[in-house]
Amino acid sequence: LPRTFAGCKELNKGSPLWEALKRVLTAFAAHDAELGYVQSMNFLAAFLLLAGVKEEEAFWCLVIMVEKVVPGYFEEGMMAAKVDQRVFAELLLENLPALGLHLAALGPDNIICGIIASQWLLTLFVHALPDEVTACMWDVLFKEKSRHVLFAACLAVLEPHMSEILATTEMGECIELLQLLGNRAREES
Repeated sequence: LPRTFAGCKELNKGSPLWEALKRVLTAFAAHDAELGYVQSMNFLAAFLLLAGVKEEEAFWCLVIMVEKVVPGYFEEGMMAAKVDQRVFAELLLENLPALGLHLAALGPDNIICGIIASQWLLTLFVHALPDEVTACMWDVLFKEKSRHVLFAACLAVLEPHMSEILATTEMGECIELLQLLGNRAREES
């Protein structure tokens, strides 16, 4: 829990939201004892609580996210998340081919797409988009219970920065830039 939105005063250890987050995550682990708590769930639950969602509603939202919106993302082996990383790489080649080819050339086996997609998808963009945009995207996710909006968000984050990304020449440089895109989007909002 200490890494959940580090620096956010509302989530300081012992604060009411900190305690609520612990209760939501503990309740989820009890609700689905086989799955239990998995890293990244803390960001989802914390985002809901910070947005003003009541504790019990945050718990049920987390249940719906894990079981209906992104089933398999948090199960052992995270197979669904790995499949979606591959889907993202394919969609990138299909929709932004120059960028997809560039990322594939910089890192073997689409590792760059895998790293970025896992950071964005497992946290459902809580660190990659402004809060208002993330909340709107989550509304669509809850309504449609389809991950297509996550893929659209991946492409939307990348497209405006294509020339900058295409100018990278090393895998580390590219990953660093891609990780900063979310911070930039949050700062610009």
